[in-house]
Amino acid sequence: KQFRHNIWTISFPHLLSLLVIFFTENTTFAYDTKVSTQSTTSALWQEERKSELQSLNSKKLEIPTKKVLNTVVGKYNTAQSILNKHMQAMGGWSAWRPIESVRFRGIVKNNSGSYDIFIIKKRPNFVRATVTLQQNDTNGESFQLIRGYDGANGWYANRLSGEIELHKEILDPHAARMIASDSNVQPLMAQLTEDGATLKVSHLVDFEGTLAFELSATHPLTKTNHNIYIDAETYKMVGFESWHGENRTMTWIHEYKTVNGVLVPSLTTTISDEGDPTVLYMDSIQIGVGVHNEYFSSNT
Repeated sequence: KQFRHNIWTISFPHLLSLLVIFFTENTTFAYDTKVSTQSTTSALWQEERKSELQSLNSKKLEIPTKKVLNTVVGKYNTAQSILNKHMQAMGGWSAWRPIESVRFRGIVKNNSGSYDIFIIKKRPNFVRATVTLQQNDTNGESFQLIRGYDGANGWYANRLSGEIELHKEILDPHAARMIASDSNVQPLMAQLTEDGATLKVSHLVDFEGTLAFELSATHPLTKTNHNIYIDAETYKMVGFESWHGENRTMTWIHEYKTVNGVLVPSLTTTISDEGDPTVLYMDSIQIGVGVHNEYFSSNT
């Protein structure tokens, strides 16, 4: 019981920062629909990414260095101009606007172990994530730890993999806002402006060796604050800092994948005030998935 209630404390960045993940040596992946389960210990993760991610975990143990430069940002580098160039680098406004949903499958790794994760997001602000892990004291059974947001309520549920029944419990408003902050389908800056936030250009900074624009915004609904770092040469996002109240997370983006003509982050590291560094690697990203709104519903 203690295990089940304390499992969600790390962030996607916030979604994962609600997870406390305990160490397990073997993990099975299970789609959290019906009784269909599918074991995946990713060969890509185990072989091609193993040493690289171990290196990332060993190096990225602190908040990344950020040095504000005295260089003038320039009157032509307005927030709207940077946003437009960023969206062009990410595939273009016209490519992103028709996208209604996205599905991620991958692995979460921290100092305690690695775990399979499955996330679906859908416009306007639906999200559901499942982490699957095995416990050594459960005869090889694996648990699904599920969180969701249906546009109004955040909820959580835990169950054995393969079980159909799902007993959902409503999250408190603060936890629900944190999940809602990670429900964006399109790039973060585009979602913020679409939701009514005002982007402001703060500084040019040296972000771990990359010259980057620092932009800031506060989401009008969730009240989450963001500092966003955009590479001044490529206009890709290299990292972002988010906080709501005292809970602060820092995420930096190492790699992107091109999927259906748009760029989607595929390898990130997140650190929060409350947890260890967490690497999130998405080995499968699908744009456009047929999923009904009921899949995200907080109703039991």
